[in-house]
Amino acid sequence: MGYNFNNVKPGDPYYANWCEKRRRSRIRWIGSLALAPITVLIFLGVQFALMRVFEVNTPWGGLVLLPAFLGLWALTAYAADWPCPRCGKPFYWRASLLGGGYWPFADNCLHCGLPEYAPRDESADAPSSTAITAQQPEDAR
Repeated sequence: MGYNFNNVKPGDPYYANWCEKRRRSRIRWIGSLALAPITVLIFLGVQFALMRVFEVNTPWGGLVLLPAFLGLWALTAYAADWPCPRCGKPFYWRASLLGGGYWPFADNCLHCGLPEYAPRDESADAPSSTAITAQQPEDAR
């Protein structure tokens, strides 16, 4: 049985963790989509400046693409480094000599096997210490 975010409720132990995962994913997608047109506009501006202002006809405007690729790499690394609520290791990233690496479409943690968007840890009664907990006011305790 697969989970989705609709299965997770605010009272569940891993709710804050899954919200953080969605936030990182949205930042990656919005950043990636915004980076493409910005890069094209900067590339065209640099090419125009090289050709018209400095009267240089070289492809050096293509160097604008290097920071764009670094930006895409940084956005992907930020989303991939999200820690699993159960084991605390990166959910989508596993380093090993054989078969390791980044797997963005993983349904389970690559380390402990926790299903994506699982509302709680089915194998234990209490969540692990890596779960993010919401702070309660002093008078609510």
